[in-house]
Amino acid sequence: MSLKARLRIAIVALVTFVVIAMSVLYLYDFTRMTFRAASERANLIVEEAAQMAIFAEVLGGAKNIPPEMLKATVGRRDEFARAGTQRA
Repeated sequence: MSLKARLRIAIVALVTFVVIAMSVLYLYDFTRMTFRAASERANLIVEEAAQMAIFAEVLGGAKNIPPEMLKATVGRRDEFARAGTQRA
């Protein structure tokens, strides 16, 4: 094999290695940022839920919904479903 062919193979191998290494670094950084963002959002949701629970306790805590109100809610849901999608 000639020196020219060996150099071409070495260059192709080096370029391939650099491309793969850059791809791995990009994926590592992307997944790290994505998981960090998801973790921050989950933390925010937990904090807001805790704050709502604290506010609910100040207002008297959770209340049971009477059965007639539950039936009315189901009735409204069914009524909206029967009406279908309205377009302007």
